[in-house]
Amino acid sequence: MIKRSDKVKYIGNGVPKYTGQMLEVNFVNDKCVSLLFPKADRHQVAIENGGIWKQESLLCGHSEVVEV
Repeated sequence: MIKRSDKVKYIGNGVPKYTGQMLEVNFVNDKCVSLLFPKADRHQVAIENGGIWKQESLLCGHSEVVEV
């Protein structure tokens, strides 16, 4: 059972840069898993008249992660 702050291996191919890497679980629900990007890849994006958005996680399906 995967839970928050576990380290899992991302095996999906939606974001090839992270395929095969160990990522930390941000949250899990019955439909998806949210994985945190490595700290060096987390950042914020400013959108004119839209505020500041954080880019720090990847949403994927349960079949795209493996517990190790």
